[in-house]
Amino acid sequence: MDSPYLSVIVPGLNVAATLEACLASVSAALPPGETAEVLFADGGSQDDSPAIAARAGSRLVSVSFPRGFRISRLRNQGAAQAHGELLCFLDADMTLPPEALSLACGRFRQGFDGLLAFQDQAPPHTSWVGRVWGARDLLPQGEVVSARQLPGRNLFIRRVRFQQLGGFSEELPTGEDKAFSVAARQAGLPVLRSAETTLIHHGAEGSLGEFLGKEYWRQSHALGQLATLGLSPRTLRQPLFALWHLLLPPATVLLLPFSPTAALLLLLLWPLPALLSTAVFFRRARVAFWPLAALNFLRWSVAGVALAGEVRHRFRGSGP
Repeated sequence: MDSPYLSVIVPGLNVAATLEACLASVSAALPPGETAEVLFADGGSQDDSPAIAARAGSRLVSVSFPRGFRISRLRNQGAAQAHGELLCFLDADMTLPPEALSLACGRFRQGFDGLLAFQDQAPPHTSWVGRVWGARDLLPQGEVVSARQLPGRNLFIRRVRFQQLGGFSEELPTGEDKAFSVAARQAGLPVLRSAETTLIHHGAEGSLGEFLGKEYWRQSHALGQLATLGLSPRTLRQPLFALWHLLLPPATVLLLPFSPTAALLLLLLWPLPALLSTAVFFRRARVAFWPLAALNFLRWSVAGVALAGEVRHRFRGSGP
């Protein structure tokens, strides 16, 4: 039997709620005549995820975790058992539109040799938080742009290039897709984000509490990512903005008895990182400015708390 051209790798741990729809969308999007395989990289699910994958015809890859759960390990182990020339990494909470795989396979068959992701957005029924946050980086329909980083939940790359780059870092609890994008750019590979079609991200934030929890997780390894990715304006932004939000409130309180005017000025500067972040996205975002600014303000405030926690853990020698 000839090797398939495309290998779709779906990592997951207890993802029964979304896996069936994800795999059904993959099946519906397979181009006519295109050879493909689907691998479900299972991290030890206790729900019906493996059975759902088997019913959909996916090949099961069981992954053990000697150092704790890492989605990067799921993706890497899935890729290690894949046979396709082209790899597609697709999270279990994503669904593909019918044309997605045809567009991706066509681009690579025409000679593209880099990293590709399509844009994604939250489903219409999700909360305002998910809609606003998910729409902050949407491109005009059909546009394809060079990107600094791409999300691991929706990623295409030739298998030989993936192997040359060494796969996703298993040292990082989060941000492994950012590190992988950086490695691709450093290797001279094009990194493209495409709005030729749009995937649906069913794991988008369903409430403000979920948003805060996810952001705490994402931001809680800023120093670890800095050590892995090296110093640059991009990598320094996260810890510096987090530090700003952490230090401004106590600095304002300490300054208040000595100079109320200076304290007020400092307080007015507190939202500066949020406004700067919002301005970057708002140049093309199809969302209202102030809801996005409010979420960015909360994001960097949570990041400050997460940074303090990361520093405390590192000081105690426990690592990230």
